[in-house]
Amino acid sequence: MITLEESKKWFKEIFRIGLPASVANIAYTISSVLTTKICVSLGPDPYLARIYINQIVMFVYTFGLCVAQAGAIMTGRLCGMGDLNKADKMQRQNLKLV
Repeated sequence: MITLEESKKWFKEIFRIGLPASVANIAYTISSVLTTKICVSLGPDPYLARIYINQIVMFVYTFGLCVAQAGAIMTGRLCGMGDLNKADKMQRQNLKLV
């Protein structure tokens, strides 16, 4: 059974790691809300432009994320097979692509 002292230790570790990551998400959400508020106050056209731009950015982001994940998987497989030179070459190639 976990004691109260061990629970406090675990919570401190979780917050030490998780809090900085959550601050980035909160900052993004706040900036998105403020940007939307500004665009709405300017009229419907700037707001619609913001929506279109966000969609284009998400497509580009998704493409980059897919390439990065595929490269990480392939590099991990090469490292697992012990072919470190080829893994290094592939990782450098993926960095140039993304």
